[in-house]
Amino acid sequence: MNETSDSSGGSTPSSGGAGGAKSPTHAAKPAGPGQGYYAIGLALVVGLVILLGTVWLANQNFNTAVSQYPPAGNGSMAPNNPAPNTGSNNAASGGTGTNSGSGTNNPSAPLPTIDLSTRPVRGSPNAPVTIFEIADFQCPYCVQAYPTVEQVMAKYNGSVKLIFVHFPLTSIHPLAQKAAEAAECANDQGKFWEMYDSLFTTNKLEVSDLKAQAKTLGLDTAKFNTCLDSGAKAPLIQAFSNLATQNGISSTPTFIVNGQELQDRSLAGFSTAIDNVLNPPRAVINVTGRPTRGNASAPLQIVEFSDFECPYCEMAYGVVKQAEKDYGSQMSLTYMEFPLSIHPDAQKAAEAAECAYRQKPAAFWSYYDWMFTNRSLDVPSLKGYAGEIGLNTTQFNACLDGGQAAAQVSADEAQGGANGVQGTPGFFINGLPIRGYLPYEQFKAVLDRELARAKNGTAAS
Repeated sequence: MNETSDSSGGSTPSSGGAGGAKSPTHAAKPAGPGQGYYAIGLALVVGLVILLGTVWLANQNFNTAVSQYPPAGNGSMAPNNPAPNTGSNNAASGGTGTNSGSGTNNPSAPLPTIDLSTRPVRGSPNAPVTIFEIADFQCPYCVQAYPTVEQVMAKYNGSVKLIFVHFPLTSIHPLAQKAAEAAECANDQGKFWEMYDSLFTTNKLEVSDLKAQAKTLGLDTAKFNTCLDSGAKAPLIQAFSNLATQNGISSTPTFIVNGQELQDRSLAGFSTAIDNVLNPPRAVINVTGRPTRGNASAPLQIVEFSDFECPYCEMAYGVVKQAEKDYGSQMSLTYMEFPLSIHPDAQKAAEAAECAYRQKPAAFWSYYDWMFTNRSLDVPSLKGYAGEIGLNTTQFNACLDGGQAAAQVSADEAQGGANGVQGTPGFFINGLPIRGYLPYEQFKAVLDRELARAKNGTAAS
């Protein structure tokens, strides 16, 4: 998890696009007025992270960016920040376009809990790349995307898994709801993907067509027809629609590739996004003159962009400390300032650490440890601690009050931004970007992979 600062001063999880120019989609209207920045409920997070092999336990939405070099199975659904839905149809060149409409919405009806860990998976369950497809079986642009998805699954066989999320735009696609229900009725008999294929390839979505397809697929038609006619799956489809809307999904199809919304739905666009996960680019961070502790020639070179007031950074602090304990001389840690505007004490806390560093390099790390364990970051507390660790308080206070370290903080922020840091914490392990907080076991998995690379002589220089 990580935090980013938006222009309104609010806190939103970070987002980013994968691929090139955004392919147009069908957009859905929001369920109600006042759509803003939504956070997914804890229960849904638990369901998602079980599936993805993570153990994040905090309110977070689907655009949480995750490690570009994750343990197998890691990923998340991740749209851009929620935006008002447009309510229009727009075609674009190349056979793609945008749809808008409203989905079903009945907040008073009891809805099932969506356990994403039990959803049908196409591809290897342990694949390192997770693709979420948020779609509508009647959406023409979803139909157009289907062959490309099939090409992607064939090209990256064993490396990619696909998970489907229902988002029928019922106001413009009257047959989409029952088609979604049909897929779930087929899922009850273990043939979700067979029905998925049939719906997208035949594009025959009348109820009679759905029943005929069930027969063709060899389903128990009596059970299927009862399921479909009763509307038994309607609450589940509604729950999916709510999940998508609450997490900023506003159009179909939307594809999320390991936590990044795909902007280019061509095969080349998918390939770029997937290749960046399987073989992520490495950044070169200039750490000259920055606070560093540990073995300077260690095979694990960790750069941390962080914010002393950020709660996820506080969580990451424990992870880093455990790593330092476990890896010892095999790692070094360099700290870079990245205070967010949403945290009122973060800027001065960053400057305080830099003022301490100017007097004694070791004093920086005293502040680092103290600020992540003592959450009193107001200026009087920052000044008081300077005296406790034996700094020249007159010099320290002049530095802090005069903003003498502000330029260094800004320089760190600029370098972070230039290397894709949008929120905190952000790590680079041998140049490999790790966006957001990872639990220790996952952080350790990345460290172990990098150690293996070093032993094989393939670590980044």
